Amino acid sequence: MKRSQRLAIALVVLAAGLAAGNSADASEIDLGGGWFVSLPAGVTIPMDNVTITPEYIKLDIVKVISQEPNEFGEFTPLHMFFRKTASAPSKLIIDQELVTNNTGVAWSDFHMYIGFGPAGFNQAESTPLSTDPFTQPATFLKPIGWNNLPTQIDFQGGTVPDGGIFRPGETQGQIVIDTAPMDTIFMLKEVPTTPEPASLLIVACGWLAARRRR
Repeated sequence: MKRSQRLAIALVVLAAGLAAGNSADASEIDLGGGWFVSLPAGVTIPMDNVTITPEYIKLDIVKVISQEPNEFGEFTPLHMFFRKTASAPSKLIIDQELVTNNTGVAWSDFHMYIGFGPAGFNQAESTPLSTDPFTQPATFLKPIGWNNLPTQIDFQGGTVPDGGIFRPGETQGQIVIDTAPMDTIFMLKEVPTTPEPASLLIVACGWLAARRRR
């Protein structure tokens, strides 16, 4: 079975489980090679696609985000906690992500953050990175973390409609995370955003002012 077919099956199974009200097991998953991960509900890693070498562990991540934004237009972030032993490969490669938008609203951008441990995004090895359906190149932002590596990536330009899928790395590139050659724990946080409430307020105020001048 092709890798793309396995990812599609994983996405269907995950979406069906969420629709049935099943939560992901928050216990630690052994990925092999000295790597472990704890995943929130709505996130899975197809084990058939995990590749381990002395230099890296490579995997895919499938997500279905279903929770609606709060009254301020903010989403609850997804937190994934990775742990590796000192003898494990020090590089984590996310070959592809499939992130389904089931939140009821369109996303204007998407953000990834690394925190808590000696880890960071390797920009040189991660780019160029396909960002469909976003149209702008991925932006690697400060603050600079461990080993002077970026700890944030922003994806912008265009939208991910409700029911659509954000697919970083599907056709080009991959997200590469470097870690310290030691026992390490770090968090990978991901969250979409809608147009900022402040921007919407400015638009609304401008509309009201125009109405009053008439």
